[in-house]
Amino acid sequence: MENKLKLLIFAVDGATPRFIDEHRMELPHFNALINEGTRGGVTGPPFSCDRWFTYYTGLRPEQHGMEALRLSTSGRITLTDSKAQKFLWDYIAKAGLRFGMLGGLGCEPPAKGDGFWVNFYYDLFYPENVQQFCTNLWLTGFPYPICEEMGTKPWDMVSPEEVIKTLRQYNWNILVDWVKQRQQQQLKMLNNLMARWPVDVLWYYAFELDWCQHLAAHRPDTLIACYRIIDETLGYLRANYLPDVTLVISDHGVTPIGLDIPYPKLKPLPGVGACVPLENKNTFWTGEHHSDSFYALSGPGVPGGVRSDIDFIQVFPLLLDRLGIAVPAGLPGKLPLLQPPMTRGGHGDCHLWKVRAPLYSQLQWVQQEDLLVFMVDHCGATKKDRVLDLGTGTGAVARALAPHVSYVLGVDSEPAMLEQAKSACPNVEFRVMDVQQLDLPDCSFDLVTARMVLHHVADLSHALSEARRVLTNGGRIVICEGVPPSPRVLKQYEEIFALKEPGRHIFTEETLIKLLNEAGFVNISPHSYIVPQISMKNWLSASGLPAEVCSQIADLHRKAGTDFWNIYNMKEVGDDLLMDWKFVVVTGIRQ
Repeated sequence: MENKLKLLIFAVDGATPRFIDEHRMELPHFNALINEGTRGGVTGPPFSCDRWFTYYTGLRPEQHGMEALRLSTSGRITLTDSKAQKFLWDYIAKAGLRFGMLGGLGCEPPAKGDGFWVNFYYDLFYPENVQQFCTNLWLTGFPYPICEEMGTKPWDMVSPEEVIKTLRQYNWNILVDWVKQRQQQQLKMLNNLMARWPVDVLWYYAFELDWCQHLAAHRPDTLIACYRIIDETLGYLRANYLPDVTLVISDHGVTPIGLDIPYPKLKPLPGVGACVPLENKNTFWTGEHHSDSFYALSGPGVPGGVRSDIDFIQVFPLLLDRLGIAVPAGLPGKLPLLQPPMTRGGHGDCHLWKVRAPLYSQLQWVQQEDLLVFMVDHCGATKKDRVLDLGTGTGAVARALAPHVSYVLGVDSEPAMLEQAKSACPNVEFRVMDVQQLDLPDCSFDLVTARMVLHHVADLSHALSEARRVLTNGGRIVICEGVPPSPRVLKQYEEIFALKEPGRHIFTEETLIKLLNEAGFVNISPHSYIVPQISMKNWLSASGLPAEVCSQIADLHRKAGTDFWNIYNMKEVGDDLLMDWKFVVVTGIRQ
């Protein structure tokens, strides 16, 4: 087939990892790609030009110059302004492959090459006769919810009540229709272009999610409708152009202002999750750029069903590697890409867990008997119960439950952890097993427990489905996880664990309840517990991480704002930090 692609790059502006993870089952094509390959967050600067130009060039923002241009008042930012001499498409053309780009931020046509190039924003086309097959997507009227007061008064005089009234009365279906219309037009253009200029590598840029999330971050019903349209585009591209490799990549996420992001000079609008920036902007935002974006990669040799965060500088060498093109001298080489997270329930970094295993029992929170008793009390164990302890580690939960039940089986994927468990609990059975694929009969346990393991498991829905399968009707599940003590510190919490355990799931009480609900459990109930004054030195000493990474994590804590220090009740004692940690025990019943 002439139009069969070697590589599809589906460049989605503003795709948010958390939103995609929470709505995967409503996005069948994103979900299929995630299951086939590897996905995660892409950490880096939360600015579009900085990210896209690094994806184009392999250079950091200070090297390619877009950061300085973005901060200047020059207005239009183009490739001719960049300090970079060569771009992704130059290397692709040199390798004898044809490159096509349909949309892109700040891009201008290449000097030469096969294929095609279309930039909607500046009406730039390559070759010139491409233009006759293209429609300017900006011709569609932009569906902006703005009240008259906002358009005529200075921000500090805008009435929140008028803005709230406008937001409540706005027809959000207009935004959804706008997304659908633009994508229909863009795909029609693509088909015309591909019929005349077939390419091997396609860069397809979808802009709509960025604006939708800025405007409708407080409207998840509107957002999911917009995401579904982009999901349909992904499915169409894969079905029609049959790429060997697919990479979905974003430049940043978008988070509702006032929830996760402390943003300067804002007037919050209570009740709708929106706010008005008290700066010289011409509009209001309900969402702001977030530093984590989304990627998903599928193709030969890519691990399936794996979650692993990467850095934005890794995207360019990843693209070249998938095409068999050597990374040019002077640029970062092929970095350690697509490393699975450190799972104890599935496949992960066994070396690091071997390092952690002998230190695990020395962790201060692990030694907290009160936390263990709190969890066991919520198990409601009886003498007739058969118990399965997932990710049993050193066997603390299994050991605590054993005197109160008829049988306990502890499973873990790391033999080094189980060796300690067997020594400490000779009356408990332990087996090496993947919690995502339990080699156990249906309905064989009355109680399933999981303490501090689910955040390491790649496929949570599969693991919880397996837990439900092995439970009897009316059987109980009890999970315990650490959570941020307040939504106000969630962003810092994510940054800390992006360094400590890349790819780790970040939970809140709400996400844990939702996971159990989606897995088919009922009567779900959360119970919070605070462990006071945990030592950071103790926590990091057992991490198995290099000293420089531990130092970075400690610096993130020390440099956090007053709100973070107060919420965590953090105190500096010598060269150590003491802080209160929040855990949540969530219980559910299998019907």
